[in-house]
Amino acid sequence: MSYSVGLALVVAGVALVFIGALMMVLGALTTPGTSGGLVVFVGPIPVVASWGEQGPILAALGVIIAVAMMVAVYIMLLRWVRVGRAVQ
Repeated sequence: MSYSVGLALVVAGVALVFIGALMMVLGALTTPGTSGGLVVFVGPIPVVASWGEQGPILAALGVIIAVAMMVAVYIMLLRWVRVGRAVQ
C-alpha cells in the first residue's frame, strides 16, 4: 500500500467518525428526553460528563472505563520499562 492510499484511508476514517458523531448529536438534540455521557482525557486526567435520566449510570460507567484505561496504560508502561532494562 502506498503512502497516498494510506493517507486517504486515514482521512476517510476521520471524516466518517466526524460525520457519525455529528449525526448522533443532531439526533440527540431533536429527540426529547435523551440521556448521554462522555469521557474526555485532558492529558492524564479524565473529565466525565453526563445528562438525562440515565446520566448517573452513564457517568459511573464512564468512570469505570476511564479507570480501566488508566490501569491498562500503567501496565503497558511497566512492561515497557522492564523490557528497556533487559535490553540495556
